[in-house]
Amino acid sequence: MGIKELLLKQGWAGRTISRAETIDHVNPIIRTMTVAMHHWGAATTTLDGEAGRSAREALKTLRMDIGKLCETVFSCGGVAYNGTDLEPETFTADGDIWKTLADQEAAIAEHLKPQLKIEHHMRTRAILAAVAANHEERVKFIRSRG
Repeated sequence: MGIKELLLKQGWAGRTISRAETIDHVNPIIRTMTVAMHHWGAATTTLDGEAGRSAREALKTLRMDIGKLCETVFSCGGVAYNGTDLEPETFTADGDIWKTLADQEAAIAEHLKPQLKIEHHMRTRAILAAVAANHEERVKFIRSRG
């Protein structure tokens, strides 16, 4: 948390990035999360018991986070990435499921973490923070299983 956040609490001061820049920054995150969503979906088909229930819950949260980011792009006047270039049947749960999921979450982190330092609008900053928190929960779950 920076000095501005501490001093201004819920308010904001200074220049933020434009709506067009927000679209350019958020769409790659949506794409990476959409690919991860397909991997999580494939994993839920093979996991059972507590691991399966937790994976389905993680998938549900991931879908909601993608929706929040898409709403951000839409509210900026853009078109959100929709995944139509992906073939869902190509995502299988073959091999080490936990390594695959960890790799996908690492890709999300690679796109997400730099965004937390950019001067986004307040609403976008809040959404990115929530998405990052949910990402960390999925990472903890993978580490507990892998």
